Amino acid sequence: MSILYYDACSGVGTTSSPCTIIAPENFNFGVDTSGDYFLWKGGYFKASNSSGFANGDVNHDTEVNVVDVMLTVNYVLKKETPDFHFENADVNGSGVIDVVDIMGIVNIILKKPAKAHSVPTIATSDHIEAFSMSDGIGLSLSNAQRYTALEMTLTLPPHATLAKATLNGSTNHSVVTQALGDGMYRIVVYSLTGEALPNSDALIHLTISGAGNININDVLLTNTFFDAITPQEATGIQALPDFSQLPTYSHVEIFDTAGKMIKNFSIGETPQALDLNGIGIGVFFVKINGVTYKIVRK
Repeated sequence: MSILYYDACSGVGTTSSPCTIIAPENFNFGVDTSGDYFLWKGGYFKASNSSGFANGDVNHDTEVNVVDVMLTVNYVLKKETPDFHFENADVNGSGVIDVVDIMGIVNIILKKPAKAHSVPTIATSDHIEAFSMSDGIGLSLSNAQRYTALEMTLTLPPHATLAKATLNGSTNHSVVTQALGDGMYRIVVYSLTGEALPNSDALIHLTISGAGNININDVLLTNTFFDAITPQEATGIQALPDFSQLPTYSHVEIFDTAGKMIKNFSIGETPQALDLNGIGIGVFFVKINGVTYKIVRK
């Protein structure tokens, strides 16, 4: 990398007045830099790591989030990249910004504690919707503007686990997850091409074992202008029924999106699975003992 001079010296410096330079935390100068100064390339220097900003904090807003990921993606794609700080994007100290650094920033986000970011701009109309699917939870993004990446924290009920997370409707995005403990998972969705996320049902499909209530919070989105935005209705509890064993003496009604009932049946004293045979594919609403769940069949 091109080392950035932090002060206005000529790049030579002296033992009494060494030049201060910014370098990534793991940058190898090839000499001992622990003293008050060190000799390097014919000059005397003292090193400073990123002016106090953390690795991955590419725009120096004191947060490491999906905004930093997409800024780094744009830099790699040689697109216009405002507020980009090379030394913080070069998380592995290689002197080159590439996909390894992008994944390094994603990894930092995955491991940060829940509720770690400050309150960003609030979107007035956009929201994340969670709804039940036959084998887990679907998350859809209702977006009035173009978003390129998102992060969130998923909290599951006791004894439930997240088996996998998959994306629907986008081949240019990746989804990665990290278990944080106590039933919490960090989820990050991003694009290596800078593409916008689609507005569709079940954008993210979470395959979950177990039943109970889930929480989706700490949701953060970034748009094509690299704003940090939290959507409305991002925090909520969605009932996750166990469709494989419905309660005894239940009454089940299934409706299409036009509100037409297409199937109904009752369960006696023997628990049974939700029977969706014959209803086809698409979005449906299942009412179980008066409680309605939105499901998607593919």
